[in-house]
Amino acid sequence: MTLRELQQEFVRTLEVNHLDIPFLNGFKRTGSLCPEKGILVYKNNHKLGLTKTLIHTYPVLYRLLGEACFRGVAGLYIHHHHSESPNLEDYGGFFPEFIRHLALIETVPYLADVVELEWAVHRVMIGPDNVEFDWQTLSSVPLEKQGDLILYRSDNSFLIHSPFPIDRIFESNQVGFTGSDIVDLSEGAVFLYIARIGFDCKIRRIDAFSLRLLHCLDGRCALEQLPLRFCAEEDEYVEVTEKILAALPKLIREGCIAGYRLET
Repeated sequence: MTLRELQQEFVRTLEVNHLDIPFLNGFKRTGSLCPEKGILVYKNNHKLGLTKTLIHTYPVLYRLLGEACFRGVAGLYIHHHHSESPNLEDYGGFFPEFIRHLALIETVPYLADVVELEWAVHRVMIGPDNVEFDWQTLSSVPLEKQGDLILYRSDNSFLIHSPFPIDRIFESNQVGFTGSDIVDLSEGAVFLYIARIGFDCKIRRIDAFSLRLLHCLDGRCALEQLPLRFCAEEDEYVEVTEKILAALPKLIREGCIAGYRLET
């Protein structure tokens, strides 16, 4: 067995839930510690490490569930989702969807959306810096070419729609928060743009039209084609075009659109 094969077998051993493992037959007892008990030390440390990672990534969920419940949920997640990256910052990406399928979501329906927001915040904080929109170069694009412009948001940004005010829940559960921690779930749906500006994560509320517009831009759609993405009827074209032209400058000013390129 090569060193690489040995390492791969060791990792697989940490992830299985039984000790009837042929891999352990190649190891000798050390004092009073047999190979099976020795590997349990590593398995326990492995699980503790991944649990600490989830606590670090999802502190709001940790606070909402409480330590005992969170550790129980984390244990189930770790059982079903192994770490596949050498960087622990990458672990936990499936947690929002995992939470969404748990029975407890029936009594706490907003929980999965809060977890999705936490993952977005985590990723933008460790992702690359956003760049400022280059207005000066944009002004040099000839008028006849402006319809070919393809605007796009930062790769290090997220869009989230939730029927609950999850940004309020997130904010009120931050360390050092001093405002009212009462959140009215009947406040209604929120449409959020999440990105990092400098060292701060910005969770910005936008309207439903802007969210849909930004999603269309994700498809790298030229400006002159954007209204066609919205219009079900031909007589809506002019109205939708006006709404797009009104929304775009505001989205650029607020940092929701990072740059552009010309369609070739």
